[in-house]
Amino acid sequence: MTISRSRRAGTGAAMGLLLVAACNATAGRKAEAETLGKRFCAAVLAGNEDAAVTLMAAELQDEVAKLKAFDAGWRMRNPGEKPPLGEGLKLTAWQDAAQSCTPKAVRGAEVVLAYAPASAPADVWQDRLMLVQRDEGLVMEDIRYDPRTGGSFRAWVDGSLRSAG
Repeated sequence: MTISRSRRAGTGAAMGLLLVAACNATAGRKAEAETLGKRFCAAVLAGNEDAAVTLMAAELQDEVAKLKAFDAGWRMRNPGEKPPLGEGLKLTAWQDAAQSCTPKAVRGAEVVLAYAPASAPADVWQDRLMLVQRDEGLVMEDIRYDPRTGGSFRAWVDGSLRSAG
C-alpha cells in the first residue's frame, strides 16, 4: 500500500509539473505574440514596410519580394506614371495613415490590432495578425483585414501578383 501511495503521489506531482509547464509555455507564447504585435504596430506607424515584412513567414516574404521586384521593373519601364504599388504594401485594412496602433488581444495564434486613423481618431478599425510557429519563433502568416473591408494581406499580394501577369 505504501508503494501505491508513493506512485500516486509521484504521478500527481508529475502531472502538476506538466500543467505548470504548459501554463508557462502558453504565457510565454502569448507574450511573444503581443511583442510581435507591438513590433508590427511600430513598423506601420513609422511607415517602415521592410520592418513589417521581416516579421512575416519566409514564404510570404518571398511573395512580397516578387511583388516589389515587379513594381521596381514597372517603374523603370513607365517613368512618371503611378506604379502598381504607388500606395505601398497594404499592411492595414485602410491605407489611411494610422494615428495609433495597439495590440488589443491575443487569442491563440491571432493578435487583434486596433487602429485609429489620423483623419478621424474615433473611427477605429481592427485587423488581425495570423501567427504560426516556426523554428525562428512566431511569425506572421497573414493579416486579416477588418471585417468591414474583408480580405487579407496574403490574398492582396496573390491578387497583385496575378494582375502583374
